Amino acid sequence: MNQQDFVARQLNFTLDPIELQDYYQTVKSNFEHLHWTWAKNYIHIDDVAAAECVEPKNTLMHGWMMQSNMVDRTIPPSMLKTRYPTTDWYNTELMFGVAKRLHEKIPYAYRWTLFVLPPGGEVVSHSDPDQYVVIIPIQWDNGAVFNLNDTAYSFTDAGQAYVLDVEYAHDTVNNSSTDRVNLIARLPRDRVEDLLAITGTI
Repeated sequence: MNQQDFVARQLNFTLDPIELQDYYQTVKSNFEHLHWTWAKNYIHIDDVAAAECVEPKNTLMHGWMMQSNMVDRTIPPSMLKTRYPTTDWYNTELMFGVAKRLHEKIPYAYRWTLFVLPPGGEVVSHSDPDQYVVIIPIQWDNGAVFNLNDTAYSFTDAGQAYVLDVEYAHDTVNNSSTDRVNLIARLPRDRVEDLLAITGTI
């Protein structure tokens, strides 16, 4: 079977769960100015993205962007598609520690995000053409699921990296009692073999 013939796959590298949790706590404590929430940032979202978030449960997600593509650097980076002019992805001040090491190890990945989905939160079904995503769970209970190509996944092993083919339709829902927290990044489809070749602990 071709290595690219998969929907979701465990990768061959891991990160220290304690270091990931420390990074999350540091970001929460010190970088509120880069904290993306619907209430603070919905005015920056384009009309299509805003129209998809029609129910309150679709507006609960929040997080921090380790990279931005905003031309105007006074506008905070957006977790959803923005209405403003964009450019190539560049690092924010959150690209330090474990995040920086990840970026250096996987330089072709982009849109690095620290994503939080609270209990009851949902992300509507959609697909992302021409890309895969890398997911690294930090805090993920069984009740939080990532539905991909009609299969439900729960990535509960903190620090273990996974790659998902998000050209397939997917959505997420958190039916647990705790926040689902993970790192997520995108990568071009022609770089997945490079990603699969990475081994060990980053």
